[in-house]
Amino acid sequence: MVEQQSLSILEKRRERAKSREFHALDSLIQQELGDQLNALNAVGTTTYIVEGDYLFFRYSQNRELGREENGFSYFNQRLPINDESIAGHVAKSLDTLRIPDVYDISDNFPYKFDKRFDEESGFRTKSMICAPIINCNGEILGVLQFVNKKENGRVIPFSLEDQEKLESFSVSATDAIVTGIHSRREIERYGEIATRHDPLESGLHMRRVSIYGSALLGNLFAKPSENVINSLRERFSKSQDENVDDREIRMYQSDFELASIPHDIGKSEISPSIMQKPGKLSDEERKEMQKHTTLGAKIIDSKDKRKLAVGEMARRIALYHHEKWNGSGYPEGLSGNDIPLSARILAVVDVYDALTSKRCYKDAFSHEKACDEIEIESGTHFDPSIVNSFINIQSIINEIREHYKE
Repeated sequence: MVEQQSLSILEKRRERAKSREFHALDSLIQQELGDQLNALNAVGTTTYIVEGDYLFFRYSQNRELGREENGFSYFNQRLPINDESIAGHVAKSLDTLRIPDVYDISDNFPYKFDKRFDEESGFRTKSMICAPIINCNGEILGVLQFVNKKENGRVIPFSLEDQEKLESFSVSATDAIVTGIHSRREIERYGEIATRHDPLESGLHMRRVSIYGSALLGNLFAKPSENVINSLRERFSKSQDENVDDREIRMYQSDFELASIPHDIGKSEISPSIMQKPGKLSDEERKEMQKHTTLGAKIIDSKDKRKLAVGEMARRIALYHHEKWNGSGYPEGLSGNDIPLSARILAVVDVYDALTSKRCYKDAFSHEKACDEIEIESGTHFDPSIVNSFINIQSIINEIREHYKE
């Protein structure tokens, strides 16, 4: 029989202070989900995020299938908030469900288990606990779902103690999701502004640059230099004798994916006659174009009312991504490690994407030729350690380029 327990957690959420700053939603939730899997001795977990009248399948981990669930088609689908599905019912009722076996749900209950994931993956879902994420105003933000609690190799039902653990976790996750949703939507709006005003600045370009940079950071952080570690210490306000842990590295990488999106938002303030000129810019036009860095930083700063860490990274990327390692860039002529790490990363991947993209005034470079150009500029335009990492993963970069072609 299905055991259903209602959580009386709304009052606790109303009492919770909302002053704590969180990093991007992606980095926090992915890390915390893994920690909660350990706490509950569960095999798999999913986070659904509410948008409008639907739940979107956003984050998932499964330790028997791998960290992500092998491209399962749910990632591109949504669930209506109604009584037909387990998660939809939880979002609608604001009750927590503990289900000993999802294949043995009584017909007396309105919700049913969707077997498609099990059928496509070969996984066998059995026990489940599913809880709402609610803000201090009693509004539903999402749903947390954990499956297959294990003990001595056997799947067993989730207990009332597990429910209390999940209650505590959902309370702590609320502020992160509120902050993360606002920061994500705000920064994505910046990207939309840039796309509307610059016909060359496509959504795919922003997506490619974001993913290139994240992949590059992954390689750079595998064996980070002291300069990279110092940049991370500065990012997380740590002293020179403090270590940077894996969680902070993942936070930085995830924040970069989001913060890099609006790097050219300042172009929305540049005259269309310059932005859309098919030929070479005059010296005066080039100086005007270069203002997009300072204009972009001002736009982000003026709109980032919460002063989020990811917003500050976005501002720095917009401002400094045209600085050069040897100090010959703009707008401030910074050099070397004085240029923020995020901007040094963006500089490499932005140039690579520009080189490999066809424009009305030039043909696209091949991947190989673009990589050669990046190497030539190592130590002058680009940070040599970043170029080395870029070359190390050039096959991955090429796969990303092919996947997200215009």
